[in-house]
Amino acid sequence: MGIIMSARVTDMRIHRVLPLVVSLLLPACAQPVRPVSSSTVDTHVFKRNYVVGERASVFVGEPVVAVKDYYELRRHGQTMRATKSFRVTQALAPWQACDATTPYPVISDITKDGKDYKVVLVWNDANFKNAVLVGTDGRPYEKLMGNALARPVLMAGHAKFDPPDVTFVAGPDDVSIDSTRGFTNFELIYGGTDGRSFTLTYREYTPADLIRPGFTQTLTYENTSPTVRFRAVQLQLHEITSERLSYTVVADGLGGSP
Repeated sequence: MGIIMSARVTDMRIHRVLPLVVSLLLPACAQPVRPVSSSTVDTHVFKRNYVVGERASVFVGEPVVAVKDYYELRRHGQTMRATKSFRVTQALAPWQACDATTPYPVISDITKDGKDYKVVLVWNDANFKNAVLVGTDGRPYEKLMGNALARPVLMAGHAKFDPPDVTFVAGPDDVSIDSTRGFTNFELIYGGTDGRSFTLTYREYTPADLIRPGFTQTLTYENTSPTVRFRAVQLQLHEITSERLSYTVVADGLGGSP
């Protein structure tokens, strides 16, 4: 009889605990998030190592002409980072450590209690995809957002931050090349002379300044030539030695400004 009563008591305790666990793990309704509001600036970047019409000189192995001409897309508001390293937990979730040097992605916007927040994904693994809601003042909201990448919900209870005074600031801008508008990145490098002719090496680079395979060419010109041309670049030659080349870029066919 005593054994049967003990089993019933244990069964009652299980039924009392289960609703508590479920209430912590199954928050209320999904939250109405919005796409991230961010700004994008399209900037024309134009760089060259010379001024058209001005005399210059280089040593062997240095670029006679170096040009970068492209359009850069700079997106602001895509990431945020904490002002100090911290850890956070809520409900039954374990503590999650977050590093101050890590830019965390802003995945959406949301309005809670009449205030706007950025949804910042600080926890993204197989088991947890939780986010901090960061207000316009950089302070986090009192609750974490669970299931942030699918059906976002506010977790039950209140978030606990350690240290409690952590705030967030805007992360670094996301910078990319606008490939739809073309990209120019090349050099003409002085290769020296044998007394009769001299060489220039044409070399193209990727946007990341890596050499493009198959886009390197060695050009040979006579020392007696007063001017030489490669594509739109025209050089007036002043002095050619085994160590250095003195020249003036008289035309390059490029827009932009020096």
